[in-house]
Formats: sequence, C-alpha cells, structure tokens
Amino acid sequence: MLRCKKCSSTNVKKNGLTAAGRQKYHCKTCGIHTTTDAAARERAAKEALVDKLHLERVSQRGMARLTGMSRSTIIKRLKKRPSARLVQR
Repeated sequence: MLRCKKCSSTNVKKNGLTAAGRQKYHCKTCGIHTTTDAAARERAAKEALVDKLHLERVSQRGMARLTGMSRSTIIKRLKKRPSARLVQR
C-alpha cells in the first residue's frame, strides 16, 4: 500500500496523471497532491553510474550508451561535479 510522503497515512487515492503521463496521488488525510519519486531515484542512480564510469575512464559516448543519457547531459553533469573530474593516477 502506498504511503503519504508528508504524514505517512495510507489513505492515499489515485488522482489523475501529470502532463508527462506519471500517476498523481492525493492524500485524503493531509490533502497533499504528489507523485511517486521513482523517477528521481532512477535519475540519481544513473548520475552515480556516470561518476563511477568516469573514474574508470570510460569515454563519454560509452557512458551515453550504457546509461541511456544523452552525451550533452553527461558533459554538463561532469562539468558541474569538479570532484568527479579529478582522476587519481
């Protein structure tokens, strides 16, 4: 059973879809409208994988193939994280 992120109640009902097609939920106890955070967890896992692959000196195109992210997104990610760019030799 799905629990509310705010009050941990199980009194949560489906409430339509977002513009992107993800399911929305409404908590009848506290009144909050929300979606599941599965997409955020998946994105964080891909970003962690990009960091690991960069430390292993995998090419940007190789990272794009393995993660399914675009090469420009990977480049932006690597520029934002200066600690990931430092490769220990």
